[in-house]
Amino acid sequence: MTPFFSIIIPTRDRPETFEKALTSVVEQSYRDLEVIVIDDGSTAEQRKSMDRLQAKYDERVKWYQLDRRPRGHGGSFARNTGAAKSKGAYICMLDDDDQWTDMEYLSRVHKVIADSDIQVDLHFANQEAYRGDDIVSAAMWIQGLTEIITKQNRSPDANGAFDVDVADLLRAGGFCHLNTLVVRRELFDMVGGLDENLRYEEDRDLFLRVIDVAKTIKYSPAVVSRHNVPDPARQDNVSTMVSNIDKHLFQLHLLAKASLLANDPAIRAYGRRHRAYTLKKIAEELVEAGRARDALNYALQGLGAKPTLKWTAYSLLIALRAVMQRGRKNA
Repeated sequence: MTPFFSIIIPTRDRPETFEKALTSVVEQSYRDLEVIVIDDGSTAEQRKSMDRLQAKYDERVKWYQLDRRPRGHGGSFARNTGAAKSKGAYICMLDDDDQWTDMEYLSRVHKVIADSDIQVDLHFANQEAYRGDDIVSAAMWIQGLTEIITKQNRSPDANGAFDVDVADLLRAGGFCHLNTLVVRRELFDMVGGLDENLRYEEDRDLFLRVIDVAKTIKYSPAVVSRHNVPDPARQDNVSTMVSNIDKHLFQLHLLAKASLLANDPAIRAYGRRHRAYTLKKIAEELVEAGRARDALNYALQGLGAKPTLKWTAYSLLIALRAVMQRGRKNA
């Protein structure tokens, strides 16, 4: 029989945190689900631990192994592979170093969807970020949406969920993390899944593309997940493996897509605005690295994307530094 939910968990060389993530799914009170585990090339030693875990769980958990590559196939590829092998009407995802903290999460999402008079395309919720035992207060994702709804005195449905649209979501100032996104399978397939060219902020990219085509979006303000902020000293997480400049280049790619390909003009405007911010951020980091000539290139692109008097002055300062650097090289 077709399960209602398919939960995709990509993992690689982290059996301890993965077990916590998996446990938080299989212990959900809602039972009509399947879990698709995609092992993105764990080492032979780590596979022994994974094999022991595999023996503990019933047939609702399905396991797939990808060939090992030095940097893995990437989270987007692994999740798309899991989605292709899954059968659920709705797709959920969970990182292998995070966990769901609300054991009624899927039960409530199912009720929101089942009780809706209109087919629900997306359901969003919130999570909290932790660094060790301390909450990271700045990492709010779309919790700003709650304040927007409260100020407008909107009424939730019988299950406490609100109908929201693109304008609401963009005003919230963030994007829904994959851990708390539920997407209808047909919509996920329609947008082509996650962008496998991205190894950073693929969740932001998917968020922009699914809200662009979704008809009915539900938002439940509850915190349902814990996100563990990666330790910058470790190299087993994409956020620590990718350099700052690389991250910005991935951001430019996803924002260029949003500004050019989105149907909704608000999303196109969002893409242009944030692309300008990213270009300027690259310029600033290149200046700090002593690469004024390269910085000038990105500064001028940023200026063209969003001209301001302050940035015009800063671009002139970078140009002066570039001339001085060139003069020193020729001296």
